[in-house]
Amino acid sequence: MQIADAPVDLRQGLALVTGQSHIGVFTAPRRGRQQGELLIYHTITDTWVVQGVWSPAAAGAASAPWKGGLVAIGSRDGVASRMTVTSTPESLHWLDYTAIGLFLVVMLWVGAHFTRSDSSSADFFLGGRRIPWWAAGISLYATGTSAISFMAIPTKTYVTNQVYGLGSLWSPIFWLPAAFLVIPLIRSLDLTSTYEYLEQRFSLAVRLLGSALCVAFQVGGRMSVVLLLPAMALSAVTGLDVMISVALMGVLATVYTVMGGIEAVIWTDVLQCAVLLGGGMLAFGIMVFGLDGDWSTFVASNQANGKFDSVLLGWDLTVPVFWIFALGSLMQLTTFPNDQVMVQRVLATPDARSARNSAILLALIVVPGTVLFHLLGSALFAHFRAHPENLSPTMDNIHTLPLFIVQSMPVGVTGLVIAGLFAASMSSLDSSMSSTATVLVTDFYRRFRPHVTDRSCMVLARWLTAGIGIMGTGVALLMATLEIRSLYDTWTQLVSLLGGGFAGVYALGMLTRRANATGALLGAVVSVVVTVLVKAYTPLHFMLYASVSVLTCVVVGYLASLLLPGRIGDLEGLTVYTRKHD
Repeated sequence: MQIADAPVDLRQGLALVTGQSHIGVFTAPRRGRQQGELLIYHTITDTWVVQGVWSPAAAGAASAPWKGGLVAIGSRDGVASRMTVTSTPESLHWLDYTAIGLFLVVMLWVGAHFTRSDSSSADFFLGGRRIPWWAAGISLYATGTSAISFMAIPTKTYVTNQVYGLGSLWSPIFWLPAAFLVIPLIRSLDLTSTYEYLEQRFSLAVRLLGSALCVAFQVGGRMSVVLLLPAMALSAVTGLDVMISVALMGVLATVYTVMGGIEAVIWTDVLQCAVLLGGGMLAFGIMVFGLDGDWSTFVASNQANGKFDSVLLGWDLTVPVFWIFALGSLMQLTTFPNDQVMVQRVLATPDARSARNSAILLALIVVPGTVLFHLLGSALFAHFRAHPENLSPTMDNIHTLPLFIVQSMPVGVTGLVIAGLFAASMSSLDSSMSSTATVLVTDFYRRFRPHVTDRSCMVLARWLTAGIGIMGTGVALLMATLEIRSLYDTWTQLVSLLGGGFAGVYALGMLTRRANATGALLGAVVSVVVTVLVKAYTPLHFMLYASVSVLTCVVVGYLASLLLPGRIGDLEGLTVYTRKHD
């Protein structure tokens, strides 16, 4: 592929990879000069920047990468020199720190405010089922949009194009039938844990397996990574200490969740959503209208470089063709009840009609939210193609949006948006704490001790929430110290495969009348085996794994239910065919 011409002759230059998308070249001195130049090439925006000068101690050197830099050995004099490229983080203004502090204090106040409302376990777990549908809908969107998502979605478009942006718009299309079929079904059963449904539909064994997988996924790593990765990104561009950021977010989220339960979680979600969407719109406006030529330059820059390409057609299963997004969205929403974090918000609404309305609102928010975050990636491309000197040559791609925030947004607003990123991380953490405590108390403690008092459940829930929060924060701090994030990636893939297979059990339960517990368990096990084999031995695009898993579970589970004996109880209210109508 032809790249942009370098500003100087690169012959006899020494090259090194300086960041995820940058290449540095130490050029030889031009005639009559004692110093060479350091050029930085950015592979995404296809731009060159003269970063500085250097004095070669090894002219005509042979080179090799070493410890993040380059070692060069002179061919004539044998002198060795080491060269590295470093970046200095941006510093925050005291008004930014003030905005961050005030925002976090407000979140603590929300937790304290709802402490008085939690007089029972139903209040703590479900807000007394009095959460307004609009707040639940906003919370559904916010909890699905973590700080990682806020950074990763624009980054995906910035690095590639709009294929994932347009493909993601299948999701709200499928939310509408889910809002009228699946969500009212779950809400009408007056559950506390979504896994109670599995016992009513299948058996206790199926319920406990689902509950155990939920706890393993949340406690086993999800909480720690939603704290650690945003803290690392902010540290790279602002210099904020990772350990302090993780500890601050973990402790604050634990405190307000223990105090206010799910109500504090949902209302802080509403606040976080407003800040992130508002910050995203402001960032987009600053980037686009800060260009020479405004909107026309934004469009022309992206069109010329293929950044607005949005559809891949065909049947190549190794690339994200358009119909893969549709199938993935259908599978995800068919198995929506498998996610206690999301379902808990639906269960907190007053009735099935309110639950349906919250899902409709979610679908309506997803459309502008998806468009905004993906266009942010296009705006990042146009901005940094016009100003490549502002990029940090040692950073990862996911640091690009935080870098722009601290470089270009108004003082004070920068702090507020960073506080929103903190809040998004805490939103994911508090959701995990609340849902895990709910599952442990409802599916294990209360299930096997049916005569236990509600007060003891309430006390246990608070202690569990505190313990889970401390554990998640501690694991994040440990990962930051030991740099074992790759271990988490492996763990996440494993649990996703297990959880993805089990999600098909809900499709079996809601969409069929003949499925039984034996078939459901067999379908879940076989789906995991099939998905692991597909991942290991086929080139299928990763977005198809969930579809393979769910479809395998449904097909195998249904056939096994027809062939193997198993009890099928009263299905009243438990399938889309027999659900209660509001």
